[in-house]
Amino acid sequence: MWAQEWEKIFDVVVPFPNTSSNYNVTKAMIDQKYTPERMFQLAEEFFKSIGLESMTSDFWNYSVMVRPPDNRQLECHASAEEFFSQTDFR
Repeated sequence: MWAQEWEKIFDVVVPFPNTSSNYNVTKAMIDQKYTPERMFQLAEEFFKSIGLESMTSDFWNYSVMVRPPDNRQLECHASAEEFFSQTDFR
């Protein structure tokens, strides 16, 4: 199972399994002025809170968090190519 595919275990990980509501927090996030970068920063704060290190400056400088303004197609998926460099963990 790939980390980005959850269909086969959805019954185990579904949030609020005993409710019939479909929670959509998009409007609340927009109202609170969330951006993709802010979501990454909050994720980093969580991981740091459980003892992991901060992301490197290479991560923040070279990551593509939204489609580029010229709308070119990029291949973006959850994978890591090189962990041994110790500087770039995109």
